[in-house]
Amino acid sequence: MAIARTSYKRQRSHIDCANENEREHDMKYKVRDMESGKEYVWSIKQMINEINRDRSDTWLPYDASDWMEGWKHWVEGEAFEIVSR
Repeated sequence: MAIARTSYKRQRSHIDCANENEREHDMKYKVRDMESGKEYVWSIKQMINEINRDRSDTWLPYDASDWMEGWKHWVEGEAFEIVSR
């Protein structure tokens, strides 16, 4: 019985992590265009698209697991800045 319970806990933990990732992926951020000053509300998917836009064929695209690192390195303060969540 302990094995089944441990297995259930692992499955539950995996589901909780998946739900947390989905919630984070659905989050919206207010971003400001550095050139025009206009503000937009973007999903993380839109932010990932901006990070990966206009890259070479050898570019390894950022995704939902590492997008914040890519945003800080390639976008923040250059083209856009995050104003708030």
